[in-house]
Amino acid sequence: MELAYNLVASRKLYRRSEGIDLIYERFAFFLFAGSRVAKRKNIPLIVEVNEIAGEERVRKQAMVG
Repeated sequence: MELAYNLVASRKLYRRSEGIDLIYERFAFFLFAGSRVAKRKNIPLIVEVNEIAGEERVRKQAMVG
């Protein structure tokens, strides 16, 4: 579900990105819409990361399959 959200978010952000000098995004697992648009439009990207439980979450998701 999180991966599919990137398609919607990327389209919205791409359309609204005219005149944007910088994209500031809070890191979330599997969400990459901001970085995708920043790369395509050559806009600087700052990512805030506050996740200390990231390794644990990845391990749990890897075990689900």
